[in-house]
Amino acid sequence: MKISILHSNFDALGAQRAAIRLANNFVSNGHRVNYYVLYDEGVLRNDLDPRIKIYSPSKILNIKFLGIFLRSLYLILLLRKNKVEKIISFTPFLNVIGILYKLIKLKTTLICQERALTSAYLNDVYQMSFISSIFQKFFYKYFSGLASYWVFLSDEQKKDFKKLFNAKINSYVIANSYDPKKVKIRSAISSDTEQFILNKKSKFVISVVGRLADQKDPFLAINTIYELKRKYSDVICNFIGDGELRKELEKYTKERKLEDNIFFYGYKFNPEFYINNSDAVLITSKYEGIPNVLLEAIALNTPIVTTCFVSGPKELLLKYDYDYVSKSRSPKTLSNMLFKIRNDKNIKGKLSFISDKLHHLYSQEKISNDYISLLK
Repeated sequence: MKISILHSNFDALGAQRAAIRLANNFVSNGHRVNYYVLYDEGVLRNDLDPRIKIYSPSKILNIKFLGIFLRSLYLILLLRKNKVEKIISFTPFLNVIGILYKLIKLKTTLICQERALTSAYLNDVYQMSFISSIFQKFFYKYFSGLASYWVFLSDEQKKDFKKLFNAKINSYVIANSYDPKKVKIRSAISSDTEQFILNKKSKFVISVVGRLADQKDPFLAINTIYELKRKYSDVICNFIGDGELRKELEKYTKERKLEDNIFFYGYKFNPEFYINNSDAVLITSKYEGIPNVLLEAIALNTPIVTTCFVSGPKELLLKYDYDYVSKSRSPKTLSNMLFKIRNDKNIKGKLSFISDKLHHLYSQEKISNDYISLLK
């Protein structure tokens, strides 16, 4: 089968990782895969199987204001030129491009994937502009039915989307894949981790992994570390990721006099290493799909303290009576959980139990087969 993946770029983000894992598995099972991106750039590019051909608009289309429009048009023309018939699109804007292409070629099998809570991100001014939000809402309301299938990461996401747009769509829930063996392989030490190792010695090390954006609420993470420092002067928190809030966060860290406790590493191709070498992972998101960092921490048996957002904690942790999911968004509550988890001798065994359960439910092979069954 010849399958085309639509994505934005190769940045070190969850949606990109999930798409690359899926594409690589398709190729390993004998399918032909082409990968179409708006921007052929990002640290994860080398993770893509070399047998997969990448298509992207020319860099000369980087024209202010018109750039994204021209790139989108060029991508649609590429799809038409290559007579693409089976598409999986990732992220809202690429779903729009996929649907526009299907208007040209109606026989196309198009799977659109929603990876976060639609009602939340469409009203998140940090995620998209007011005009973009209006356009996306309009497009989804009147054209979402053109997609062959919609895939969501959880039942809550699916219900949210259908209620928001009163959408009559063919919808399925297919979770993120889970492969603990590959996560452990990627957790090997890389060449850029000397400072991390130095900071780790005789410290209580916490990692916050993800984009530095309002959705992840990194300010809550900083305030949690501020509270925790009152109990543990040796606490270290490493932010693995980048985003529009980085400068504000660095300034806020100085204001709270946490420069010796909080470090910003930017995007890393192997966040698994940092998770594996942490005493705990802190997740403070307001909403998510099923976050990769949660799956990776479980695979590496790294203790997790997380807020109780939609899609993730319920399906992966609360279902198995995990104790460190906070319904409160209070820094004191989260810091108390981190304080307690440091001395919990049973936590790694609990995570190992959860890992075994998830591997059975969400193996990459099973997830890939779920998509193949829709594309046939």
